[in-house]
Amino acid sequence: MIQTVFYSIFVVVFTLFPIVGRTQQEEKSRLQNTSVEEVEKKERDKGQDRYKAKMEDAYLNQPVRNAENYWVEYTSSARSDQKVNALQQAYKLAPDDRRIAGEMAGYYIRTQQKNAAAPILSSLVEQNFLTGDQLLYGQDILKAVPLDGILICNGFDDTYAVMQQQVNHQFRTDVKVMSLDWLLIPDYRKSLEGAGYFVPESKSVDALFLSEFVNRNPEYNIGISLSVPVQYTRQFKEKVISGPVVLVTGGVSHSFVMELFDNLELIREKEVDEKTKRWSANYLPYLFAYRKRAQQEGKTDKVKEVEQLIRKISTWIDEAQRIEELLK
Repeated sequence: MIQTVFYSIFVVVFTLFPIVGRTQQEEKSRLQNTSVEEVEKKERDKGQDRYKAKMEDAYLNQPVRNAENYWVEYTSSARSDQKVNALQQAYKLAPDDRRIAGEMAGYYIRTQQKNAAAPILSSLVEQNFLTGDQLLYGQDILKAVPLDGILICNGFDDTYAVMQQQVNHQFRTDVKVMSLDWLLIPDYRKSLEGAGYFVPESKSVDALFLSEFVNRNPEYNIGISLSVPVQYTRQFKEKVISGPVVLVTGGVSHSFVMELFDNLELIREKEVDEKTKRWSANYLPYLFAYRKRAQQEGKTDKVKEVEQLIRKISTWIDEAQRIEELLK
């Protein structure tokens, strides 16, 4: 019985052995007949397949970039024009975001691409980010700037209301619009210097920067929107004329400013929205100056008209009692 089992094992082993031997021999023969180039190519193909699989896995697992990611990338670069691709990607993903759309329009305006800015500004109007009241306000700002002057704005509302009037309505296109925000951008500063303006070296834009900018560019009549903080403009008291919603520097005449009264539109509206009611206070310094001039010249009809407008604004800003005391 035992002999029978060993015999069976013997038969199985020696029956299989030649088969295994032949297989190894065939593999050796196959390798001997394969060129070095073919072997190397197969190894390269395997490496490329592994690399491709790794890249596909990395692509599928990379974090999704949204508009906010691109917006942060652009703003953290000090709004450098070298990073405008990030801004364009943010706008592509979120064209209804007021910040991003406004910045995109601002970039095109700063870089003399107003045709590209035009549809973006129109979309801001369509989405009611710029209202009819704001556009009238922007129009009154532009009226107060002398021919070929500079207008310095601050913030979204007045900057883009003014640009909508210029770009899409061709109103007062002779005025060069600047924004305090833009003056922080190194690329924009360089473009102004290239155009012949003196730009202070200070990296910040504060009261001293604005004072030096105005004083070192005396050949230009500069209008400063009253949206600019009062601490920035307090230093100009002896050098400016108070126009409607704008302080005007340079050699502009009092008569130019006084003649603007009949052309102001916003304050002649019967009703305005809540935001505009707050802005309407910016007309008061001019209106009081106009009233004093009209009193001196004995123009009683104009005195009555301007006082009506002052009282209307006083109700808009909920300061009727205080302003009535100033009118006495």
